[in-house]
Amino acid sequence: MGTPEKDRRDIPAGEDGMLPMPEPERLDLDAEIGDDELAAMAMGEDEFPGLEEFIRALDQVKPPAANEILLPEALENMPGFAGSVYGFLREDSGCHAILGWEGAEPAPELGAARIGEIGGQSRPGEISGAWENGTLVFRWHRDGAPVPLKKSVYTLKQDVFSRNSGLMETDWMDGKCVVVSGCGSVGSCAALQLARSGVGRFVLVDRDCMEIHNVCRHQCDLSDIGRYKVDAVADRIRRINPSAQVRKFYQTIQEVPVSRYADWVTPEDALFLGACDNRVGNAYACDAAYSLGAPFLALGFMARAWGGELFYCLPEKGDVCYRCAFRRQIDSAIDEERRSHTYMNEEDAGTVPFEPGLDVDVEYGVSLADKVALDILNRKNPDYHFRLLDRLSQFTVFSGTGDRSWADPFWAGAFQKPVDYRCVGLSGGCRRSDCEYCGRG
Repeated sequence: MGTPEKDRRDIPAGEDGMLPMPEPERLDLDAEIGDDELAAMAMGEDEFPGLEEFIRALDQVKPPAANEILLPEALENMPGFAGSVYGFLREDSGCHAILGWEGAEPAPELGAARIGEIGGQSRPGEISGAWENGTLVFRWHRDGAPVPLKKSVYTLKQDVFSRNSGLMETDWMDGKCVVVSGCGSVGSCAALQLARSGVGRFVLVDRDCMEIHNVCRHQCDLSDIGRYKVDAVADRIRRINPSAQVRKFYQTIQEVPVSRYADWVTPEDALFLGACDNRVGNAYACDAAYSLGAPFLALGFMARAWGGELFYCLPEKGDVCYRCAFRRQIDSAIDEERRSHTYMNEEDAGTVPFEPGLDVDVEYGVSLADKVALDILNRKNPDYHFRLLDRLSQFTVFSGTGDRSWADPFWAGAFQKPVDYRCVGLSGGCRRSDCEYCGRG
């Protein structure tokens, strides 16, 4: 293959003194390789004793330590500061992060700890900082020898959302508020996606606690078992954006007076998200939205989350409200609740013949809903490009898989493709003339 080393000694060197590289052998990708050639190409244990162990060991080799400190710009601009710093020490990677300092400690939900001292004595294994000619210099005291650390200065909000630049205006989104009614598998996923998109205010409403069977679909995990869902989701939001503002209510949406969060809700900057596991809860969320003149969006799933539905309404356009659009289903659900004296939900697999879907199916539907949510929140932004809202009707059904075994006959044949959507028109008869929310439109 190429030019053997013994034959290259007589090849004249180039102007740079380097020997010319041999031409690589061209492979015929269409040619068939015989068994003898495969055997010759294979490197077996017999020919190379210990090869497998050697390769396995290579898999565990990590890159050299970065010896870097991530430093908030605000701290860099505090000449003379002395005190403890808090964040994360990463001994394996050598890439450490300061998230707060004495007098400006990071939020508890971030899980940060003291990692060293500026202008004082650091403990073994910690970092130390010193002001030298007006500049902060850091060292990592590892194994008794101080290791210099290169600095990487960041601005938390700007850098967290830097990859959204050109896609979403961070300052514009920071003032937006989303009221999430239901913090289960749907609401938790929607809230965290919107937090990553830059939404700066959240009102979380849910009375339930995290249970074991929630984990396979919920955005929280086993470490949150037994916690209220609103607490767990709020912590996840702040881990994405520590400057996010979150209000929590340990009740159902109908039990929370709108006056408790009305100061955060304006028609242009807020959205109510109905993520309840029943139409009754979503109807109350829509009622609250209309009472404040704010938009409403609901997401629901069919059995096993093979498909689902999106519904939105904009009071400013006189859209039909959720309660009018689904009044028969809502009345039926209320009758069922009265008969059983229980408030059924999708998680109660032992008593309800509903099969919840996999997280991958839930997240597909949530991603569609959050695209619409961003469209609604940015509908007044002249520089924004709509993702879905301008292509959808008020009520849209979608499929996320070609498996229709859990679909009823009508919906099973409603889609031409495995991943598809259909806009469904709402008839004029949907709106009740006596509806206190949309009947006046």
